[in-house]
Amino acid sequence: GGETRLVFWKRLEAAGGIMSEEKIQVSVRVRPLNKREVAANEKSGWRVVDGVSILPSEKGSAQGFTFDHVFDEASTQKGVYKACASNIIESTLNGQNGTIFVYGQTSSGKTHTMQGTDKDEGIVPQGISYVFDQIKQRGSKQDFMVRCSYIEIYNEVISDLLVTNGKPLKLHQDLKKGTVVAGATMTMVANTKAAMELINKGTTRRHVGATTMNEESSRSHSIFRMFIESCAKNPDGTSGAAILGELYLVDLAGSERQSQTQTTGVRLKEGANINKSLLTLSLVISKLSGLKPGGGAQHVPFRDSNLTRILQRALGGNSRTSIICTVTPAACHAEETKSTLQFAERAKSITNKASVNAILDDQAMLKICQKEIESLKRKLRFTSAGGQNDIPTEIVAMVNEKLALESKLELQQLEIGQKNETIKEQNNKHLKMAEMVVRTGASTTMEEAERANAKRIKPAMRSSWCPSFAGNMSLAVPRPFLAASGLQVSAITEEDEEGMDESRQSGVKRSSDEMSLCEEDSAEGGSALSPSSGRMPRAAAEALLAALEAAEEKVRVLEANPARGSSASFVDENSVSVSHEDMGSMVHALDEATAKAASAAQEAEAARAEAVAAREEAAGEQKRAEVLEDCVRDLEEKLVQQEEQVAA
Repeated sequence: GGETRLVFWKRLEAAGGIMSEEKIQVSVRVRPLNKREVAANEKSGWRVVDGVSILPSEKGSAQGFTFDHVFDEASTQKGVYKACASNIIESTLNGQNGTIFVYGQTSSGKTHTMQGTDKDEGIVPQGISYVFDQIKQRGSKQDFMVRCSYIEIYNEVISDLLVTNGKPLKLHQDLKKGTVVAGATMTMVANTKAAMELINKGTTRRHVGATTMNEESSRSHSIFRMFIESCAKNPDGTSGAAILGELYLVDLAGSERQSQTQTTGVRLKEGANINKSLLTLSLVISKLSGLKPGGGAQHVPFRDSNLTRILQRALGGNSRTSIICTVTPAACHAEETKSTLQFAERAKSITNKASVNAILDDQAMLKICQKEIESLKRKLRFTSAGGQNDIPTEIVAMVNEKLALESKLELQQLEIGQKNETIKEQNNKHLKMAEMVVRTGASTTMEEAERANAKRIKPAMRSSWCPSFAGNMSLAVPRPFLAASGLQVSAITEEDEEGMDESRQSGVKRSSDEMSLCEEDSAEGGSALSPSSGRMPRAAAEALLAALEAAEEKVRVLEANPARGSSASFVDENSVSVSHEDMGSMVHALDEATAKAASAAQEAEAARAEAVAAREEAAGEQKRAEVLEDCVRDLEEKLVQQEEQVAA
């Protein structure tokens, strides 16, 4: 209730405040000369002064760098952990976000600092052991739940190191959580052993390759994430408000020069992608270090790389951050070492604003109640083997199965949402395409095209059209020839005449006899075909057919005497004058319009089929999502039954 939350806030204030501003903690570690450098008689080019400064070994050189900690060649893993990581991990147990990452050139000792060996453990195994030791010590006052994930960024592709042959993971932006890695396997762990098994499992799948500078060079950035949720135990047996701390342990791949590593092919491509992401990280830190309080807005290119997107919160955001820059003292690598020290110097000027992540809203409180069902520590403290404090393996397996199903369900829902958006865009596109049909070079609506088809009228043809002959001459061809030559005679109604495009009308040359055709046929009881009649009466048709022989005779005469036809066209009352050039261009336009209309119809039909298939696929995805939801509910019921059985 309200009193519980007030007490919770007071406890946070007493512990050191709800939000605190602090600079990023930056340290430098100098490794000893390796066997290769010793064999080449390399000399140390740097010296450490008072544990906080590093200077060139040359006498009289005043150019040095000062940081929070500088470790020389004799430093130990425990000393580095205590100075650089212990305070960050302690803050994570208290509900703040923490990030620890190493930076430096290839073969400078980054992976050794983070992972170490079985006999000389690095920051990651020491930090995990400390977390679970603290959980055991605080068990009487707090309940904890720890979940872990392990991912890598290889050639700018994010992969899950806890699954085999998994799909590439995608980043999504959440208003509350920030950048989220969708679909990453989230596993609940109950002790140090279980967490280290996850790390060893992921490490064997990480991309590693040999170069001339390092036999086991990391070819990807690895990120081990721990989500630590805790809530205080109240005297009445209920749980107080919950807090969530996220710990990121990042082992970056090292920057490298091709001239030194002698890489080719795949290794060269890997090195190029590593340098690109590290360059973006360096640019981001450079931009952040140049920001001044109250200054104008400045673009920081977090989105230029997957690495910087994931580390966005750790750089100037809600997190406590510790950066450890590893360098080699060999004089032959003086330029790379100096570049690393300049990177560290810029990073130490960045200010973070870390706050305790209190889960206080109603929806989150309901989620915490569900988590309490999964956490059966208090009721399953003792096992028949000897009363150990670990959660039984069976319960952990059930919880992990449920978390995996929830993660898969979330990914399915994201994919369904993207497919629905795609289907919606396709449908809008298809509707627009269906509204446009090419009609004699001009666009008309579907309704007009269907009405024209119902009247069996070809919009691209006029009643005065006729076939053309070889040669550039103007011909007066009797209308009966149209029927005899096999061309369809079509009329145009007054309604279509008014809607006809003016540019198409101008292409038809009308003779003086076009509006009044065949007066003799009119006198015999029928009007000839004309733009205003819309139909051809039977009497007019019979008269025109009767004149066929005369028309053919005239055509034969014209063909036999081309000179006469080229100088003049013979026109009678059954003729219409049409030029050869106009006729050819109109026929060509008609062919193009017909082809376009057919192509548009085929595209529309294919688009409709594609939309139907997409809808069916989305329905299938939705059905699979529902099945996953049912599986999650079944697992919750099994957990409740397990709890009841244990209580009984």
